[in-house]
Amino acid sequence: RTKKQRAALLNELSKTLYHTYKQQFIHRSVQVLFEESKEAGWLFGHTSEYLPVKVPCDESYLHTMKQVTLVDLDFDDVLIGK
Repeated sequence: RTKKQRAALLNELSKTLYHTYKQQFIHRSVQVLFEESKEAGWLFGHTSEYLPVKVPCDESYLHTMKQVTLVDLDFDDVLIGK
């Protein structure tokens, strides 16, 4: 195999393992630091494990830490909380 093929294979394996790791957090309650608002009605932040999270809420939570229950992964592989 060529170097590019091995790199592509390892990249796909890495993505799969990261997705599986994120799935372990679904239905768990975690602390999230809300850092930005990219879409109307959604705040984006990270857990203490640096996992990306988005939650439907108003901007009053921006730059705060809140307890969030993770419920799903979206099509961009970002955890969705409530």
